[in-house]
Amino acid sequence: ALARPPLTQVTIDLDLKLAGREDEIVAAVRQHDLLGRTMVSTMEVQSLAYLRDHEPSLRRGWTLPKVRRDWTRSRWGRPILLAGSASLRARLPGMIRRHAPKLGVWAVWVYHPLITRRVVDSAHAAGVRVIAWTVDDLDRMRALAALGVDGICSNDPRLLAALERE
Repeated sequence: ALARPPLTQVTIDLDLKLAGREDEIVAAVRQHDLLGRTMVSTMEVQSLAYLRDHEPSLRRGWTLPKVRRDWTRSRWGRPILLAGSASLRARLPGMIRRHAPKLGVWAVWVYHPLITRRVVDSAHAAGVRVIAWTVDDLDRMRALAALGVDGICSNDPRLLAALERE
């Protein structure tokens, strides 16, 4: 369906959750002639390396941080998340500067509470775009836009439309 109008105008992000199916993704994207408008984003560094080596023209996005569950939904997990976030916020700019160029990623997809001006500036200095995930609050979207993020992922496209109108 994405190869036929009107969906030919849609840019696709394939969010790869587990490693091991990269060859199938490359084959499907090639088969349907979707290389020019597809990105694969993942937390799995080995998947990014495989995709870089086997289909260099496929845009790749490195999703940060690597997590296995949503700790924001756990009452007891939230304090741990908050404590770890401060440390991660401080380390992310260096991680992005050191690793994103080697991985050849087009973008870093960063969990929105971790995005700071230093994260954005470090990514841009490395030639990488910053996409915030997943933001469902218009005020937070405004703040991220002011920081210079290149994209915002949301469950509510009406919020993105409102931000664009502003």
